Amino acid sequence: MPRARGGLALLAAGLAALAVAGCVDPEDRAAKSRIFSPEEPPKPVLAASQAIDAAALGRDSALGHRVLTMSAAEALERIGAHRFIATASFAWVYGSDKVALSEKRRVEQSSPTDFAIHTENSEDHGLDIIHLGTRTFARRKYHPFRERKRDRGQATKLRDEVYGLLGSAASLTGGRLGLVPDGADSLAGRKAQRYLFTLLDKKVELEAGKSAKMPPVLFPKGGPDPATKLRLDFANLRSPRSVQGRLWVDSETGVPLKSELTAVIAAPSALDSADKGQGEAVLTVRMGHAIEAIGEKLAVAAPEEYLPDEDRPNAIAAALERFGVERPDESVDEAPAAVEPADEE
Repeated sequence: MPRARGGLALLAAGLAALAVAGCVDPEDRAAKSRIFSPEEPPKPVLAASQAIDAAALGRDSALGHRVLTMSAAEALERIGAHRFIATASFAWVYGSDKVALSEKRRVEQSSPTDFAIHTENSEDHGLDIIHLGTRTFARRKYHPFRERKRDRGQATKLRDEVYGLLGSAASLTGGRLGLVPDGADSLAGRKAQRYLFTLLDKKVELEAGKSAKMPPVLFPKGGPDPATKLRLDFANLRSPRSVQGRLWVDSETGVPLKSELTAVIAAPSALDSADKGQGEAVLTVRMGHAIEAIGEKLAVAAPEEYLPDEDRPNAIAAALERFGVERPDESVDEAPAAVEPADEE
């Protein structure tokens, strides 16, 4: 009898365990499946695995926008090692005020982790970044290279910003930059589809690109300052007037091989329209890019001379030392003042 009772107890425990296992929450099961599933490839690799019909960009505005905003990492996965060279100029006119700036950009990519960035502009400013595996070297124009051990992804982010010239144009036009087929062509020994830039009647709507609605921005009681008001007017009220130019897209991979674009964007401003009669800001953008050395072995290497990484110096201490004011010795503590014993009365 004792043995029979022990067997019945074990059988009951087994049935209870099976009942519990059968009532597992579906959300828990899905969470476990995600946790123990194989790691997904990086996003650029997943994006590059999707085929792009280079001949369909004219009739599919969302696909055209996807090509215009292609990242540097995805372009590398699609077409292999290459060199990206671009120029851009910006001319602002606001009443009698005029501002102009031109710049040159270059990105050399030999692998997903090895690339070099170079930028310079008409204001005599420039930047160079070399990223090799887990090491990063950077310098401003006329300065020596310095190693940056705490890059934290900044080099990769800057690469996408420098490479994303066409993406900037799509953003400035409010998502209305479109493409019109202009026949087949060949470029750099590769088959290409040629397109003309045009303005779409409405912005491209992308389901995957919709973000959560953000709360309204809070300003002081009197509203934003005049300079901020002008920037907000352009950001919120800008409208493209015209675009013209051409784009060459690689027929095999869908990568933009070359572009020539001129765009005019205007924005009214209610701030000074009554006082100065200016009332409108006009921006003229001229930009172009070309991809070279496709599939070639690019010489992306560490600089021959560079300074070691260091923490940012204390600005106040550096200024005092510059004028000969010595920093006090922090290792020597001042002796505490003697305390008179209290009367015991």
